[in-house]
Formats: sequence, structure tokens, C-alpha cells
Amino acid sequence: MQMKNFLGPLILLVLLTGAVISIDINNASAQDQKNQVQTQSQNVSQYINLTNAYWSYYNEDLSSSSQVIADFVHNNLTRQNALEAITPIFILESQIADAIQKITPPDKYLDYHNNMVNSIVSMQAYLLSLMKFYETGKTGYAVEASELFNKSIEFHDKAIESQILK
Repeated sequence: MQMKNFLGPLILLVLLTGAVISIDINNASAQDQKNQVQTQSQNVSQYINLTNAYWSYYNEDLSSSSQVIADFVHNNLTRQNALEAITPIFILESQIADAIQKITPPDKYLDYHNNMVNSIVSMQAYLLSLMKFYETGKTGYAVEASELFNKSIEFHDKAIESQILK
């Protein structure tokens, strides 16, 4: 008989312990979800900050390469000097292109990211064509550079437009 009296409180204790554990698990799960949302928000913020820095580099490279072209057109630079001036810009833009292609963007920024990558890769190709033009003097490279420049700007505009829509 005493065993039955003991089982009742024991069962109650087990049930209460289970209820407390269940509450702790639910609280931990809710905290994990909250942390996940915060982490995703931080990741988006970090991604935007990083891509803004890359756009800044892109704009600086665009400005520098445009200055080299202007100086060359106004006979302030020889082809050799223009080639020497454009080479470090190409190297820097290549490093940006490599870095940006290694980033996994947040899902909602896939279009933005793809357009950004295309813009930067097109800029890299534009600079390479300029280098080939300055190296060889062949106008075909200058025409190709112009087309790649326009393509880069087009992708740039699409990227900015898709980010604004977010």
C-alpha cells in the first residue's frame, strides 16, 4: 500500500519536471529564433556595408581610368605612360572582382549581387581592353573598351535599381 502512496507524488514530480524542461526547451527555441533573426539582420547589414565599399572602389577606379583617358586624348600622356597608369587600376579592380565573387549574398540580394558582379567583371574587362589599346595602339581594343564600359554601367544601374527596390 505504501508503494502506491509513493508512486502518486513520484509521478507528479516527473510530470512537473517534464513540464519545466518543456518550458526551458521552448524558451531556448524562441531565443534561438530571435538570435537567428538578429544574425540574419547583422549579415544583411554587413553585406550592404561591404558592397558599398566595393562600389566606392569601383567609382574610384572609374574616375581614375577616365582621367587617364582624358590625359591621353589631350596628349598629356603617351600610350606607354597611359598603359603604366592604367595597369594598377586594372590590378585593383581585379582584386575587387575576385573578392566580390567569393561572397555569398543574403537570399533577397541575389539579383543585386549578380548585377554587381557583372558590373565589376565588365569594368575589369574594360580596363584590360584599355591596356591592350595602350599597348598596341589598335583601335579595335578602344571600341571593345567602350562597349565594355557601357555594359559595366548598365549592370551598375541595374544593381542600384534592384537594391533601391528592397
